[in-house]
Amino acid sequence: DGRIRGLEDQAKGPIGSRVEMRGDAYPGDEDDAEEQSLSYVLGKLRAIPEYLELFADAFAEHADIYTGAAIINPSTYGRAIAAYERELVTRNSAYDRYVEGGDSALTAEQLAGLELFHTTAKCAKCHSGPMFSDFSFAVQGVPQEGEGKDIIPGDDLGREEHTLDPSDRYAFRTPTLRNVEITAPYMHDGVFATLREVVEFYNDGAQPRHPAVTNDMLHPDLRDPLALSGAEMDALVAFMESLTDPGTLLDPMLLTVPETVPSGLPPVFGVNAP
Repeated sequence: DGRIRGLEDQAKGPIGSRVEMRGDAYPGDEDDAEEQSLSYVLGKLRAIPEYLELFADAFAEHADIYTGAAIINPSTYGRAIAAYERELVTRNSAYDRYVEGGDSALTAEQLAGLELFHTTAKCAKCHSGPMFSDFSFAVQGVPQEGEGKDIIPGDDLGREEHTLDPSDRYAFRTPTLRNVEITAPYMHDGVFATLREVVEFYNDGAQPRHPAVTNDMLHPDLRDPLALSGAEMDALVAFMESLTDPGTLLDPMLLTVPETVPSGLPPVFGVNAP
């Protein structure tokens, strides 16, 4: 919904979020609970000598400002995670190889999907540019369902939650489609389990729709059914799958789970995390 500007701020969000990592561990209002949660985590990091050394080395230019354990603070914590995230670059998908001249990089079905993506299906109206997103906000009419619905009861108003502007109601930022094949579930509330379900939603003119979203609220290109055939919808999904990067351009160290970490906790990876 656009409330966070920059990776540094976003990196601190999950720790303070009730529906992500914080839970109901801290009393008080939302702002107090978020601050307590982050303070607790930073305190745990400061108690580990190896982390103090790592942060002191990484932020040596701030040694005159932050002395001792103070080198681990909300700012340096966010910057450390953001620095790692910026190394996760995706540039070696089948689509990228096709654009660079590899005529055989895409299958016939994926090529058909690429054509539909830019024409009949209207996907490129929002999912444009090298990141397959115009990074704007649009009302899609996604039904208020999916994982998380019962954690915070009520209606997710989207960007209006941040801007307090009624014209932003139910508007959400257009996400990138890179690696979209491996980022299910889909939409802001995880209502769709597969890419085919997403395509069917748009093909049916944004149906089933959030009951409070009227046709005039929808992005203009989403108001009418697309009338795509089953084969055409399959082709669109196949094209989106061509945007998956196997990770060969990443530094191998970024993909390697360390044998040990300074906290002494057992390292975990992805879906294996408890």
